[in-house]
Amino acid sequence: MNKLERQNFNYHSHTYRCKHASKTAMDKDYVDAAIRAGYTSMAFTDHVPLREELDFNENMRMALSSTNEYIESINKLKRDYSDKIDIKLGFEFEYTPFDEDIKHLIDLKNKTDIMIQGQHFVIDKSGDFVGLNIYTKKKPTDNDLDTYLSYLLLSMDRGIPDIIAHPDIFMVRRAEFGEKEEQITRLICKKAIETNIPLEINLGRMGSNYISELNGKKYSQQIKYPCKEFWEIVADESEASLKNGGLPVKVLFGKDCHDPRQYEYNEDFKIAIDIIGKDIIDRLYFVDDKFNFIKNFKKFDLEYIKKLVNSYGINVYRKEAYDILANAVILNDDEIDNECKDVAAEISGVFKNMDSILIKRIPDILINYFNKIKNNEYKFDVNNKLSNVTIGLLSLVYQNYILNELEKTKYLEKIAKLPNVYEVNDDGDIVDDEEVEEITEEVKLPIKYKESFIKRFFNKIKSFFFSKAA
Repeated sequence: MNKLERQNFNYHSHTYRCKHASKTAMDKDYVDAAIRAGYTSMAFTDHVPLREELDFNENMRMALSSTNEYIESINKLKRDYSDKIDIKLGFEFEYTPFDEDIKHLIDLKNKTDIMIQGQHFVIDKSGDFVGLNIYTKKKPTDNDLDTYLSYLLLSMDRGIPDIIAHPDIFMVRRAEFGEKEEQITRLICKKAIETNIPLEINLGRMGSNYISELNGKKYSQQIKYPCKEFWEIVADESEASLKNGGLPVKVLFGKDCHDPRQYEYNEDFKIAIDIIGKDIIDRLYFVDDKFNFIKNFKKFDLEYIKKLVNSYGINVYRKEAYDILANAVILNDDEIDNECKDVAAEISGVFKNMDSILIKRIPDILINYFNKIKNNEYKFDVNNKLSNVTIGLLSLVYQNYILNELEKTKYLEKIAKLPNVYEVNDDGDIVDDEEVEEITEEVKLPIKYKESFIKRFFNKIKSFFFSKAA
């Protein structure tokens, strides 16, 4: 293979800040090496800093305190080398289904040029971290692979990643590529086609310390990703999509540099092609350095929400899909002020607390609810079958927006006669007495915000459903 035959850019590169890259190489050294190797474009995508509760491996990522310095350093290099190489600023991140972390990622996306999702771990139902390519006591089960898939799909639906790094990373701690692995792969491909987000063939394991371990055995026996079976399915799904008038899965190489010398090491391309097979490589659709990575958050409509909930049979994804709704309504509207954007993630927390048997009925429940509001038929029912957390928020909306002052007084008097069901706190807001200790901070937070926010939030969701469901 000729030097850079496939690609003259690399959008996966780290720095010493992640604590497992070269400790002596400075940011400038990576740029100089890329220029010597003939690259025309590169991206720094160091591991995203996380809050302390999620940073379970101290040698995996930069500290939160390093974020601004990292951004300033790369931006300076962009200016200093603007006439020699195109430099992009970014992060490699893991998605987690927590509102504060999603907000953190969105904030970083707004400050950078590129975000790549490299999902190195998931969190299982018991709250434990399960490493996909890093050691944890628990190995990934089939359920963990479902969670891995849900993290990718939800993040892609939100429009956070520009690239999915090493999507086949789940093979590192799996014994073989079987039925579950095939299912995961096909669903990743379908979402990549739908969102036009490229998948990365990762070269990092060939271009780092693994180089010295290639001792004569077949590459595929030593390196779990790139995974031949995964990329063969990518090729198959691309061809099937094209036959049906759709787009192929977009693909690119990522060197995953943790040392500047990797830029000048070209055997990694050859090894990857040997592992995957040139016949499969030739069936893949590679992007070039002019590829227009997405920069706007995806706009959702009701039919799309219904489609993505009903088209995947994985409960984790179905349940989390509705967590997108409040953010989808608010984050995509330029007319909504920053105050609304700041609490959008917290308010969306109510959608994660629905009773599981009602998950499929959520759109109909909400549409029916809003239609009754529209026709002035709705009266708050303390026996509503939505979960308590959701009732709490709907009650708050009902009290602060729907009722006029006279109705509100009568309503509060009625509630006061039901001490075993509700109590009225010092601010006059209604909270279920039985769940005072259980309501999450995400749901309690909106109570602190003024009526205008509740009114605008409610109007936005109401118009969202009415306009899309008509």
